[in-house]
Amino acid sequence: MSGNSSSIVQKIISASAWSFIGVLMAAAFFYWQEYRNPFQLDISLIDEVNLIEVKGKIQDLKVLYKNDDILESKKEIKVIRVSIENKGDTILQNYYDQLEPFGLRFYNAKVLDSEVTYSNSKDLKSKLLSGSVSVSEKGIDDVIFSKVIFDSGDTVTLKITLLQDSDKSLEISPLGKLANIADLTITKFSQADDDKPWHPAAYVFIGYFLVLFTLFGLVSILVFLEGRSKKKKIKSFVNKFGQLSDKQKIVTDFYLSCSPRDERLVSNLIDENYAIDLGDYIEKSKVKRNPMNLLFINRSNVRVLNKDIFSIEDDFIYFNEKNENFIVEFFTFILNNKHITRQSR
Repeated sequence: MSGNSSSIVQKIISASAWSFIGVLMAAAFFYWQEYRNPFQLDISLIDEVNLIEVKGKIQDLKVLYKNDDILESKKEIKVIRVSIENKGDTILQNYYDQLEPFGLRFYNAKVLDSEVTYSNSKDLKSKLLSGSVSVSEKGIDDVIFSKVIFDSGDTVTLKITLLQDSDKSLEISPLGKLANIADLTITKFSQADDDKPWHPAAYVFIGYFLVLFTLFGLVSILVFLEGRSKKKKIKSFVNKFGQLSDKQKIVTDFYLSCSPRDERLVSNLIDENYAIDLGDYIEKSKVKRNPMNLLFINRSNVRVLNKDIFSIEDDFIYFNEKNENFIVEFFTFILNNKHITRQSR
């Protein structure tokens, strides 16, 4: 029957279909929450600046650090800021690998000073820096952190002053290992912003609209295929019974635009050969409210019957007498695919 594709469309946009989609979205959200890694400790390099920058050679200018002229020795003093933020679940003290130090390692640089400039946790501000700087080997300095509790949402900003060769770029890496976190990494602040994960609600929102667009695409394809199928059936009818008059074209145009509900009404009138109670028809064919129906303002509980196809008398629905013979002939051919003997029209 030609109403097959329309029936599929109706099922897609039915309330039950959207309820199923809601269940799928909820299941996806639950899966994301259940299997994502709840632990996330972000270490970001906010900025780095040269404390003293001299462009060009100035006679008799000296910059001394412990009686060492850093300009003559081609060194520079650099200040960097590092942010550490716990964006996941609380990190407890027993999550740290007790066999490895926790902190930051600098290559080809000497750490002159380190301090906490900001933290939203008093505990972190007072305990994070152990005050010790260990030299693992020549050209490597470590800033060691205490293995403190990082509550969810805790953040701390460090200012670290370095002495390094002026022709060397900053090299920094994290120290330590934490349970549930594969690797500690350091990102530049701008990169950290770009890589910041979206809120779970954003993924649900985007997924919901991707499903919507997919369904719209599917509905459009089905409507196109249904229209082409209807046109082929009309062409077959014309090839069998000849060209249509203007009055008969009204019936074929109605068929091209009619819904499965209209086709069922026509089929019932033909098969049962009696009038249908108008009140009963309206009650049974009320539109169910669902998200898709709300997108179409022409879908409502007000049912309009084409006056060229149907007539109403004493609250009963009949075929229009002027077109009745052709309506029966045409829809019998279309809906039942029967080869009928042409009646006088």
